[in-house]
Amino acid sequence: MATYGGGKAWKPDPITSRGPRSLGLSKRPERREGPGKPPPGFLTQQTTEDEWYIYWALAKIFSDPGPITVRQAPFAGGLDWEYQAVKSSLGLTGKTAIDFLIFLPGELVGLRIQTERYHVLVDEEKSAYDVSQFLALSRSITMHDLYSQDFIEDASGESAVRVTIEALGGRDRLPAAARARRTHIGVR
Repeated sequence: MATYGGGKAWKPDPITSRGPRSLGLSKRPERREGPGKPPPGFLTQQTTEDEWYIYWALAKIFSDPGPITVRQAPFAGGLDWEYQAVKSSLGLTGKTAIDFLIFLPGELVGLRIQTERYHVLVDEEKSAYDVSQFLALSRSITMHDLYSQDFIEDASGESAVRVTIEALGGRDRLPAAARARRTHIGVR
């Protein structure tokens, strides 16, 4: 390396300009790997942080909403899937919110996120209600329960994508446009 003056190392100017420093263009962009924490407005009284992982995974699988808008409200899902789909008249009291409803060619697939706190370590009455809800929904929708312990500890989000694709019947069951895409984490 060349030196000048008092022996200080000389560093050539970069060939390309990054613009005025006041614009902050020389800063490296923030990299987001995996779902991260739920964005503001996602968590409500009826939603959990665990659902964010699957919301993010479905957005990755279907590329809808896109990587920028996935973290922006409203959190309703995409063209091929819906978040917190409300169904009624299932023979149960009140309305039932399905965590995720996916519109596959010729089939509706429902995903329920099962957490220890609200669905696994519960009393017999709550457990019986969950089973009857699952059976009632299964009359018209192909239902799958996803257990949060299968994906929640993986910060990369790869487990959430894999568990979701598996619940949907594999990549071959997805619409052609989603099948052709590959996620950034290499899930096939």
